[in-house]
Amino acid sequence: MANEALLTRVKAWVENSALELNLLLRNFNPGPPPVSPGPIPSDPLDLYSLAATWEANVAQDVELVAINLGGTPANPGPYPTGASDHQLLGSMTLSQISLAASLKALLMMYRIQSLPFPMAQSPPYPDEAPLLASIVGLLMKQSTDLKALLKLQGLTPVAPPIPFHFADISLALTSWERALTKMAQDLAYTTSQHPRHLIHPLKGFNPPAPPRQP
Repeated sequence: MANEALLTRVKAWVENSALELNLLLRNFNPGPPPVSPGPIPSDPLDLYSLAATWEANVAQDVELVAINLGGTPANPGPYPTGASDHQLLGSMTLSQISLAASLKALLMMYRIQSLPFPMAQSPPYPDEAPLLASIVGLLMKQSTDLKALLKLQGLTPVAPPIPFHFADISLALTSWERALTKMAQDLAYTTSQHPRHLIHPLKGFNPPAPPRQP
């Protein structure tokens, strides 16, 4: 595959979101345990399958937050039939921009300094397998931190995923792209509901007192 450039962008966005999710977790729990992703395969199809599986698991947990705030879970249809791997990866990077914007807005509501948006990467790019292995490790950490955050908020996260082996890379990418699209929509709803949600006392958030009336 000649998708190293797009995979490099995907990795940059995943890393940015994983770091910011950890910042949010540390706002509620200053000492979360370190996360070890464990062994990661080297076969590209196995890696694409793992990435799609973990992304879907993260999306399910984000869905729980949207439901808890009175929302209806997003249910995007599959990407148009016949899309190339390059088109699917391109769609994923755009969904990641939406995700990053929502997450950064949440951090601002909790008065946490967000990270800059990741810069565009220049060649030479890493090889496909190392990029995918890094993405999988970041998604595993993201999932672990999100589950810990949900538990702190009194929610029960979904169980860690059972790895699913897709028949080919295009099918794995189709699933991965849909999970990202769904998560972007559910997180956008979650962010839109937080201004009123945060009126209620929450650990780590102390809204400013209203000005006194003369």
